[in-house]
Amino acid sequence: MGHHIVDGWPDTATPQAPGSAQDRHGPLSRLHCSGPPLPGYRTATQQERACPVKEVLIFIHIPKTAGTTFSAILDRNYKKSRIVSIYPNLGMTASDFRRLPERLTERMECVRGHFDYGLHKSIQRPFTYMTFLRHPAEHLRSRYNHMRTSRFHSLHYLAKQGMSLGEFARMPPDNFQTRTLAGIEMIPGKPHPRLSQEHLDLARENLEKHFCEVGITERFDESLILIKKRLGLERIHYVRRNVRRRLERAEPLKSPTRQAMEENSRLDLALYDWAVARLDGAIESKKEAFEKELSAFKKANAIYSRTMWPLDKLSHRLTKATWLLRYLHKKSKGTP
Repeated sequence: MGHHIVDGWPDTATPQAPGSAQDRHGPLSRLHCSGPPLPGYRTATQQERACPVKEVLIFIHIPKTAGTTFSAILDRNYKKSRIVSIYPNLGMTASDFRRLPERLTERMECVRGHFDYGLHKSIQRPFTYMTFLRHPAEHLRSRYNHMRTSRFHSLHYLAKQGMSLGEFARMPPDNFQTRTLAGIEMIPGKPHPRLSQEHLDLARENLEKHFCEVGITERFDESLILIKKRLGLERIHYVRRNVRRRLERAEPLKSPTRQAMEENSRLDLALYDWAVARLDGAIESKKEAFEKELSAFKKANAIYSRTMWPLDKLSHRLTKATWLLRYLHKKSKGTP
């Protein structure tokens, strides 16, 4: 099962895809069985006597991979009351989720947020995972920009001291995306041992076994069409969110910086290349029809984006203001 590490680092930034969070049921998968329908779900006909059993979607939002844009799509395909969001800075951690009583989780349809693979062990229902991967060079650059520009980032003080991109790339933990998908918990203040080929194999095995789709940030629209078909999403048009200014992304990589990024993200690059090949394979079998659908979607989404951009921007600002208030409230109580 070994997947050998490959090279492929760009000298300059790769094309930027959308950045990275209400009122509809998500897709339903049904198991035919006897007994009354579960309360709160849309059921099949009485003749089918189906008990609708919902596959819980577990969306691992790896920071800076288009997760916020995709979360906004989830908001329009799942009822808000059926979504559980796990974002430590907003007061909910994976540990908090595991302690929730069953009465609060039995009707959820989607769990999303910043957490590592393995959350399904606390969910006693059918489930499927999904996530997005981003080219490691761009992922590191975007995480660095976020650390540098967000005064609420835990490492912002290092940016104020003049930390460079190369220095940031050398900081542990290494191979952030592989580590997340291998299920190796990253606990602040704890040591982060370097990953090996074994961890890359584990991450790929998890993706093969439990992920319905693995999106590629740089190929967001193509990924989205496959995700729509797999999850039965109805409304997938979007407005880009959390996209950094172009000048912050396009600076060429200097040789020492590039070397540091290669050393700390080689497993991430191997995993990314594997996921790109998987995406290509899924498209190749139906390439002509897929390209027509993709072209039509891009045209429709361009119109949607131009029309909805002012409203979406206002909505996103209100959401960020709410997050800020929660963060400040949490800090005022001395919560770590």
